[in-house]
Amino acid sequence: MEGTIAPRFGNVPHTHNSQDEGFLVLQGRFRFINGDQYIDAGAGDFVYIPSGTRHGFKNLLDVESRLMVFYTPAGPEQFFLDYGMREDNYDPESWAHRLRTDSALQEALAGMDVTLLPGEGDWD
Repeated sequence: MEGTIAPRFGNVPHTHNSQDEGFLVLQGRFRFINGDQYIDAGAGDFVYIPSGTRHGFKNLLDVESRLMVFYTPAGPEQFFLDYGMREDNYDPESWAHRLRTDSALQEALAGMDVTLLPGEGDWD
């Protein structure tokens, strides 16, 4: 799955309890949470997250950046097809707020064995 990530946008840290996840940075610079580590990565870097590991990412730049995201086995991409932002409805802050507060989105994540795990100072 390819994603364009808004400037300075960071997703909510979470776990995939049934999938490994990998990220290939196509453009820009990102900070990743991988368990208790922070990893900064740029174009061409690949970051691997084993299943069950708390993780997230943030675009460190003031411009849009791009990632390829890989799930093994496949499945979580369906959440983004069903609920993700579209180019005609691109508001990352509103979407992040909905993700934290909308019970339907939280149920959809739980149904895919994803657990949101936000924490203080996630992107420090």
